[in-house]
Amino acid sequence: TVFARGTAAARPLRRDGDVVYGPGVADMKGGLLVGLAGLEALARGARGFASVELVSVPDEEVRTQPFALIDRVRGADAVLVLECGRKNGDLVAGRKTGAWIRLEVEGRAAHAGTEPELGRSAVRGLCHEILRCEALDGARPGLTVIAGTVSGGTIANVVPAYAEAMLDVRAPARSDFDWATAEIARVGSYDGLEVRVEDAGTWPGIEQGAAGRALLDESRRIAAGLGLALDGQTSGGMSDGCWTAAIGTPTLDGFGPVGGDDHSPDEYARLDSVPVRCGMLTGLCEAIGGGLLAAVEHEGVSGTRR
Repeated sequence: TVFARGTAAARPLRRDGDVVYGPGVADMKGGLLVGLAGLEALARGARGFASVELVSVPDEEVRTQPFALIDRVRGADAVLVLECGRKNGDLVAGRKTGAWIRLEVEGRAAHAGTEPELGRSAVRGLCHEILRCEALDGARPGLTVIAGTVSGGTIANVVPAYAEAMLDVRAPARSDFDWATAEIARVGSYDGLEVRVEDAGTWPGIEQGAAGRALLDESRRIAAGLGLALDGQTSGGMSDGCWTAAIGTPTLDGFGPVGGDDHSPDEYARLDSVPVRCGMLTGLCEAIGGGLLAAVEHEGVSGTRR
């Protein structure tokens, strides 16, 4: 979770009819509820699959590397991720490739009152760089470039010798992401300033292939049988499904309860969506076990009926 220890005690779970509020109820305690209920339902039914595993990964929010248990899913027929469903009930069929990029500017300190001309302001240079980089925002479909943190200088009467910013860069298509990061690396030239660009962490996206489309199509069919019409969205947020897709395992995301306002005091999940999401999850597990993906090329990876 993104919340500090003690948040749940200070702001405990609250229920209002079919809606629950509290830290992490959507992102993603509700997903664990659906997963556990799904395993119980599958255990009571006919086993049309070799195995189904629930892999819980508690450090997803603070990591930009593959999770420690990723080898457990290599060769699996599919990964179904229990991040929350979208507010309209949609699944997550795609996720943006993303990175945190650090901009650093070194200048020269000087007395801001008596000899400012001897200084070279790193803050001024950083401001130019932020504006240059944020101008890329929206230049390609779905591309976002946002300066999330900015710091620099020491005290007001010193020309700042150092400043840095952290950019958040995301794009649905890897080619557009690569274009944006290449453009960000083309730093400007400023008298007396040194500008550095550092990759502070990059994570892959989910770009839907044939197996992913088959999973989504079957999910639509199952949902229709439960009286729902849904689709797949592309999300700007990352999940550990990004890493499972990157190793070639067909991945579909968003099977947790419908919810929203993640990471905020207003975070909520709809309890009345839990039975339906559980039905979709178990129905898709059974379909995969029955050979749903047998005729689909797994982006170079063959399944092992787990």
